Amino acid sequence: MTTILLFKLFIGLVAFFIFFLCQFALLRVLDKALGVNFKQAFQTIQKCPKSMSHYYGLRYLGTSLALGLIICVAFIV
Repeated sequence: MTTILLFKLFIGLVAFFIFFLCQFALLRVLDKALGVNFKQAFQTIQKCPKSMSHYYGLRYLGTSLALGLIICVAFIV
């Protein structure tokens, strides 16, 4: 019983790590595809803490939803 629980925990941690690795890769690809100069954008965003929190929060929320949809479709089909 303990072995199964540890195995499930291990698989969950591996899936969690893979999810964040995919999220990082997706964000890097989107940054390059947009071609926006983020150094200038960050100078503007960093002046307001609320803007920074919205930027990072919505950025990760959006990629989490996108990856979640991709994973769901991959396992359903």
